[in-house]
Amino acid sequence: MEISTTYQMLEKQHANHKEQCIALKRTLAQTSDTALLQHHILSFWRNELQAHLETEEQTLIPFLRSMQFNAGLINMKQREDNTLRLLAHRVSLLTNNETYVCRIFVDILEAHTDFEEKIIFAKMKETFNNEAWEQLDRLMDVYKNSQGK
Repeated sequence: MEISTTYQMLEKQHANHKEQCIALKRTLAQTSDTALLQHHILSFWRNELQAHLETEEQTLIPFLRSMQFNAGLINMKQREDNTLRLLAHRVSLLTNNETYVCRIFVDILEAHTDFEEKIIFAKMKETFNNEAWEQLDRLMDVYKNSQGK
C-alpha cells in the first residue's frame, strides 16, 4: 500500500500536537499563572489546532462516511472535536487560579490525538486500498485550494 500525502500530513500534524501537549504539560507543571497558560493554549488553538479540526471535519469525516467507516468511531471523533472547541472557549474566559481547565484541555487533546492515531488512522491503514488513499488526497487538494492554502 502506498501511503497518501494526506495521511503523511495528518501524521506530521499529530506528532506536532503531541509535542505541544508535552510543552503545555511542562508549562502547567512550572507555573500557575493562568494568563500565561491561557496565552499558550489559545495561541496553539488559534494558530494550528482549530484549522486542523476544521480541515478534518470538512474532508476526513465525510470521506470516512462515504467509505462506510465505523460510525461509532466517527461520532466519537466528532464529540471529542466539539469538546476541544468548548474547552478552548472556556480557556478564553479564564480568570485567576483556574488552571484546572487548562489541564483538562491538554489531557483531552492528548487522549484525542492518541485515539485518532491508534484507532482511526490504524483502521484506515488496515482497510483502505491505494484507490481510497488517492481519493482522500484529491478531496484534501480540493479543500486546500478552496481555502487558498
